Amino acid sequence: MNTIIEFSKNNWLEIAGVVFSVIYLYFSINRKLWLWAVGIISSAIYVVVFFRASLYADMIQNIYYVIISIYGLITWIKDRDNLDKRTYEVEVYKTPLKKIAPIILAWLSIHATIYCFTKFMPEILGISSASIPLIDSCLTSTAFIATWMLAKKYIEQWVLWIFVDFAYIVVYAYRELYLTCFLFLIYTSMAIVGYVKWKEHLLTDNKNKIKQL
Repeated sequence: MNTIIEFSKNNWLEIAGVVFSVIYLYFSINRKLWLWAVGIISSAIYVVVFFRASLYADMIQNIYYVIISIYGLITWIKDRDNLDKRTYEVEVYKTPLKKIAPIILAWLSIHATIYCFTKFMPEILGISSASIPLIDSCLTSTAFIATWMLAKKYIEQWVLWIFVDFAYIVVYAYRELYLTCFLFLIYTSMAIVGYVKWKEHLLTDNKNKIKQL
């Protein structure tokens, strides 16, 4: 019991991040508008957690999450025609083919930028070196794109999250962030659930539109 209390005292910020992140994931799977408000809180918490762990790409990622959560909240509210006023659930879409090439180019640009930043800036700033800059920047850039796709309500964002979340299990185990490692095990499982649920909704919505024709 004392061990649990001591662990909670030493890791209370990470615990709070996990709690808010799980709530965020629940809202995301169920297409709830409130996911963005919770996302702002959880991301702000993890900015601090990852800075302390010298995972600078992840810290940058969560700064981005705060910004994109504000963008997502505004975007979903403005799309009133596809927002259920009773349940605060939104409609979802497949990624347009014309968007794929720009998305890939954006990923390459973000990956290169973050890698250079995490590889060289710690020495310039006189702070701890990044742990695994190449892998870290790869996963971070993928998460950037996936979160933007969530803001656009593209179902394929779940495929990216399945890959990213599974990879992060290994990364956080390496960094001995075991509670966050457990969180990403949940994330991986729930990302699969999220894809299935969004896919079912998309198929149902398409059938209803066909019936109305």
